[in-house]
Amino acid sequence: MAPEEFVRGSLIDIRTTVFNLGRALRLLLDAGDEESQWRGTPAQLAVIAKATATEPEKRLPSVRSIADAWHAAAEQRIG
Repeated sequence: MAPEEFVRGSLIDIRTTVFNLGRALRLLLDAGDEESQWRGTPAQLAVIAKATATEPEKRLPSVRSIADAWHAAAEQRIG
């Protein structure tokens, strides 16, 4: 869950969804939070870090933006 989901009365919005998508991506590409079994690229890890920033205003602003950033990171791997 995003940090704001633990605070009663906090704003839950699209950036909360972005956080949760970022967490899902991290868990799919690693066994936890330490990157001990990381299977992704540094660019993908950077997208996840931006999506899961503690402060909502520092996160990617939308689901579209995380998808676009993820595709760009994948293209770096291919290119």
